[in-house]
Amino acid sequence: MGGGLVACGALTQKTPMNAAALRPKITVIGCGHWGKNIVRNLAALGALGAVADRDAARASVLAEAYGVPVVTVEDAVQGGMHRALAIATPVLTHAELVGRALAAGKDVFIEKPLALTRAEAERLLKLAREKKCVLMVGHLLRYHPAFIKLLEQVHAGAIGRVRYIAAHRLHYWPIHPDEDVLADLAPHDLAMIDGIVGTLPVEARVQCQAFLQSPHADIAKVHLDYGGIAAHLYLSRLNPYKEHRFTVLGETGALVFDDGKNWDEKLVLSRPEGAALHQAIALEMDEPLGREMKHFISCLETRAEPLTGGEHALRIATILEKLLA
Repeated sequence: MGGGLVACGALTQKTPMNAAALRPKITVIGCGHWGKNIVRNLAALGALGAVADRDAARASVLAEAYGVPVVTVEDAVQGGMHRALAIATPVLTHAELVGRALAAGKDVFIEKPLALTRAEAERLLKLAREKKCVLMVGHLLRYHPAFIKLLEQVHAGAIGRVRYIAAHRLHYWPIHPDEDVLADLAPHDLAMIDGIVGTLPVEARVQCQAFLQSPHADIAKVHLDYGGIAAHLYLSRLNPYKEHRFTVLGETGALVFDDGKNWDEKLVLSRPEGAALHQAIALEMDEPLGREMKHFISCLETRAEPLTGGEHALRIATILEKLLA
């Protein structure tokens, strides 16, 4: 992203004790299932300014708990109370809300995905550049200590040349019943794959089935060909047992990020032979959302390009459009 933004540095930085008082204040739009977690993290960082929700009673509960005012969604988007917004609303509202906020000169954190089409994503990125606004997309797992360490291992050659990626994201019942399973779950794994590959696939195929939430698909199998690297995504909202596993296979071994495991087992390096077939990799125990919010705050302060902004968001939207077509 151009227009005054620079390359972003480290995800976490040491700050002075009084830094929280000087941090930019952020209004959170959306106080539901995920928005309340964003509110909690921003409050802990001293960066929560206000809350807004179409359900005023729901917003009031969080406002009272964290000692911040309630504002209307319209005032948050158009008003002057705070320049920065964190938006956690249904996917179909993203393009409209982000567009209006950017047009008003607001810096925006938007939960994944930014948009469901390339054209919408391009429009929003162009607007962010013109207005010199920070635009960051909440691809949470890019900030997970296990994925960050996995990426370090890949770049260090721990498994040789990457050849295949498999992602299993299964759980029971949709949290967002009005969204297709692809729009709901696929962005998590597409963002991690993008962190490894960094390009668009040359081919994308999908099989979807709707059982309980027709016409929205409940199950999807995705095949992506990156020209030398293949990736498969297995997505389901009908699985009684939760499974969030991301496997990267290289020519000399494999790395498995299993978010359902305890911290000392979340990331494992596997070898095809030898004494240590499955070696757990030590991780720093840290909440991914907290890291993500720290990164957003840092980008607000430095006007830096977010790790999950710009071209990254555009690639994810491009793939989603192909899969949802």
